[in-house]
Amino acid sequence: MRGRRTTARREAGPVALLVEILEGTESLSGAACTRAPKLFDPRDSTEDSATAERRHHAAVTLCLDCPVLDTCRSWADASRDQTHAVTAGRAPRQPGRPKNGSDQ
Repeated sequence: MRGRRTTARREAGPVALLVEILEGTESLSGAACTRAPKLFDPRDSTEDSATAERRHHAAVTLCLDCPVLDTCRSWADASRDQTHAVTAGRAPRQPGRPKNGSDQ
């Protein structure tokens, strides 16, 4: 092995990983959700459904005035499983509630 140069493998780290994941993604700079991100979170197991519904309603209201709503909606439509949190102005379906259009 004499004369052979070895290089230590360097881990990319979280910032480099995020850059790689987000490369090519539309910019959501200025998104309204950044002002109150916890409003958009999925319902916590300790949170009652009425509280979660009020919180999600407030999140949807923020989305409706968001300057990047259309870009966010395009991203959400192309992403997998965006049904548990408020995303692109769409609230998650609460357990026990009928799906859109089936309650008429």
